[in-house]
Amino acid sequence: MKTSINNKPNVVKLNNESFSALKEIELIKDKDGIFDEFGTGLIHLTSVLDHYNWGFNDSKELPNFHSLGLSMVKLYYEGSIGKYQKFCIIKLSSILYDARLLYENNLINFTQLKDIVSRVKKDAYKRFKSIEKSHAKNQLINHKLDGDSLLLLHAKLAIIENEN
Repeated sequence: MKTSINNKPNVVKLNNESFSALKEIELIKDKDGIFDEFGTGLIHLTSVLDHYNWGFNDSKELPNFHSLGLSMVKLYYEGSIGKYQKFCIIKLSSILYDARLLYENNLINFTQLKDIVSRVKKDAYKRFKSIEKSHAKNQLINHKLDGDSLLLLHAKLAIIENEN
C-alpha cells in the first residue's frame, strides 16, 4: 500500500478583498476611440502607488507623490507629456499588471510584489519629476522669462510698495 504525504508549505496569500490595491492595478492604454483611457489609467496608477498602504516609509523619499501624479493628469490633458514619457508610464503600468497576475497565481510572493511596486513607484516619481521640470522649462520659454525677469519683478514690487 502506497501512502503519500502532502507537503504543502503554508503559503499566506492575500486575496483581492483583503488586498484592495490589487483590484485597482490595470493596464494603461493610449487613446481608444472617443474615450481617453490614458488619463484615467494615470489616475489609477497614481492611486494604487500612493493611496494604498504598501508598508513603505517613503513619504520623505518621495514627497507629494499623489499631488505630483494628479498634476501629471493635468499636464497630459494639456498635451505636455511627450510620446516617450507616455510610453514609459504605460510600461510601468504593465509591469504592475504583470506583477499582480504573477502574485494572484502564486508565482511570486508578497515580498517580491512589494519590491516590484516600490521600484515602479520610484521610477514613476522620477518620470513625473522629469515631466514637471520639462513643463516648467517650456513655460519659461513660452513666457520669455529668464534670470533678469526676477530682478524686473523685484523692481516692480518695490515700485508698488513705495506707492503705498
